[in-house]
Amino acid sequence: MAWNSSAYETTGHWMNSHGVQPFGGSIAEAQTLLVSKLEPHTPPIALSKIKKALGIH
Repeated sequence: MAWNSSAYETTGHWMNSHGVQPFGGSIAEAQTLLVSKLEPHTPPIALSKIKKALGIH
């Protein structure tokens, strides 16, 4: 299905309908949390590329 302006949901509406709460922390905290969630499931080379792409040191 192609996107058109009459068929969209705002991010807020989507998050609300799926019970997703906004993250209240800092960018650094979000980066740390993301890496900690990825580490157990991501090969080191892939994690390195993801961190580089997102500017996480």
